[in-house]
Amino acid sequence: MILVTGGTGRVGRHVVAGLLERGVPVRVLTRDPQRARDLLGDGVEVVKGDLSEPATLAPAVAGAERVYLVTPGAPDQVEQERNVVEAARRGGVSHVVKQSVIGASKESASALVRWHAEAESVVEASGLSFTLVRPALFMQLAAELVGADGAIYSSVGEARLGFVDTRDVAAVAVAALTSRWHEGKTHTLTGPEALTWHEAAAYLSSTDRPVRYVPVTEEAAREGLASFMPEWRVEPTLEFNRAIAGGLMDAVTGAVEAVTGKPPRSFAEFAREQVAAP
Repeated sequence: MILVTGGTGRVGRHVVAGLLERGVPVRVLTRDPQRARDLLGDGVEVVKGDLSEPATLAPAVAGAERVYLVTPGAPDQVEQERNVVEAARRGGVSHVVKQSVIGASKESASALVRWHAEAESVVEASGLSFTLVRPALFMQLAAELVGADGAIYSSVGEARLGFVDTRDVAAVAVAALTSRWHEGKTHTLTGPEALTWHEAAAYLSSTDRPVRYVPVTEEAAREGLASFMPEWRVEPTLEFNRAIAGGLMDAVTGAVEAVTGKPPRSFAEFAREQVAAP
């Protein structure tokens, strides 16, 4: 049995699907069991729980051999992941695969990056076997950032990003959850090339819907972010953008192919799917 946290998220839902395809029993921890069942189907065991409430985690880890750990970036992220790791240790789990972020470092000027690095340390110090999965920015997120006016607004300037498809991240995660070869390893995941937002926007464009990238100042970005996200998240997002502008995401690695045996999807491939989608 493998426990998946974040099983209804961008990556988690593909992790669940990949494990089921291999015939591996899957349990999903969620605060909304009905939504999880509707999204993931009847082949998945669903357990209600909250990462911030340790008492709810024991039933989730009971009988699980491995755990896929992913939490949203938030000030309580390290505490939440510590709760899961402690429950896993007590429950006899043997291995944790943690989804982190490319360039995770406690020295980062970005709180979002530091939180992941601190959570990695919790996993590493637990005594459990572990694998760290560090993806670059998701291609799917890039598509979500296209506004109603066909524009992507960002304060990262002309930085390059090695966008990675969430399905490729999930494929690596599934491999790490089903093979002991990945124990103790860190996989930094990117697509096959690093693109500017101008280049990404061009790929996402179609005759019917042109997409453009509009670089903005940090002050303009702050105002825009504040219009749709919680106040606490605005400054960490701006910090993250500064890190990207400084080169956080410009790497290109061969980890996806090394782990899965298949080359990572290119942004062009992903964009063609997006453009063709109804």
